[in-house]
Amino acid sequence: MSTILRTAAVLALAVASTGCKEYFTVDEACHPDGKFRGMDIDTLQAGEVAAIDRMNCYRRLVGFERFGVHDSLQQSAENVAAYVVQNPDIYGRSNNELTYLLQEGARPGFSGTEIWERLDVADYSIPDASAIRAYQFIGIIPGAEVSGAEVVDDIMMRLHWGQEAVISPSPYDVAYTESKLDASWWEGANLNPLDYPVIPTTGTFFYMVVMSQSPPSEGAGETPVIFPKRNQEGVPLSGPLAYDRYLPDINVDGVVDSLDATQLSYPITLGYTSSLNPTGSTGVTPFDLVITSATIDGPNGPLETVWASPGESEPVSSRLNLVTGIYSYWAGGIYATEPFQPNTAYRLYVDITTVDGPSSHNLSFTTGSSDSVGGRNTAATTSRSLRGAQGSSPRALDLRGVGGRVDVR
Repeated sequence: MSTILRTAAVLALAVASTGCKEYFTVDEACHPDGKFRGMDIDTLQAGEVAAIDRMNCYRRLVGFERFGVHDSLQQSAENVAAYVVQNPDIYGRSNNELTYLLQEGARPGFSGTEIWERLDVADYSIPDASAIRAYQFIGIIPGAEVSGAEVVDDIMMRLHWGQEAVISPSPYDVAYTESKLDASWWEGANLNPLDYPVIPTTGTFFYMVVMSQSPPSEGAGETPVIFPKRNQEGVPLSGPLAYDRYLPDINVDGVVDSLDATQLSYPITLGYTSSLNPTGSTGVTPFDLVITSATIDGPNGPLETVWASPGESEPVSSRLNLVTGIYSYWAGGIYATEPFQPNTAYRLYVDITTVDGPSSHNLSFTTGSSDSVGGRNTAATTSRSLRGAQGSSPRALDLRGVGGRVDVR
């Protein structure tokens, strides 16, 4: 069970972080022991340990404390996995994988209608918190066995809302679990033959939950927290396909653009934890962060840049309207409307307003030689056209089977 001492530890680490070694690539930020605090890693699968360790690489990169794993929170996550494995027929309904986050009491493996009930069943609580934010990230990937660090690098960190969860300030605990989905599971799923002309014979399920302080205190200061960080090297090139992030029939200047074949850049996440008391907030987020303008400059000048501020489900500040994946609370998402080029320096210029007033910021970062992360060659290319594909090379992951949700208590 969590105690108030753990909150004190978070604050102490945040204060001490300014004196720690600074890192500029994901790989060099990984802890040399590869260990996280909390439960015995021998009770976790290898892919689960790898995923948590990889998330901690990103957290050390931006100067935040590493995640810890609490056995009760991990148990609640494994209960979700058991429910998914025992109820394949739910998959294919409206909302697909997100349906599993609202369990039905009469079904096998039921462990709670929603997350707070599941946490109570697993005896997980944070008695010292006045408010708690829970990030849930769930994925069912057909036709591919993806594990651990791949899920973090190639799925979570290529979406703004995945980045926000992984580098969430002031966390209490994280849990991550995964299961392989065999042919019998897919035979029991409720699949649309138009989407699945060939029934998959394998697949991967994963689920992550991050419990964090609301509002956050770690990283509090007068400058934003931005990822990729200042002078970061080896930044990947691309994020999700535009089809997954935009309305397919969006109207721009009276002309319907065909965006379904356009891929977005690797996302930039910008958050702000004010030094002022968050009770001064009047908006939906504690520090009233609004991105008023953003530009990503490349070697040939500015790229077309789109963004969404925290809490905006239909942002009006960008020329193209981001419509999904903005489950943000402490951070906004910024994209170029085309992938970055390899081995190229880019500079972000961004204007924001917060409870502290307006401010302007800029930083540069450099991309890697390929779309992989930290020299790894296994990065997946996201795709909307390969449902049911078996063993394609390079492997493509369909992000329509990945979803997220944020709950506050």
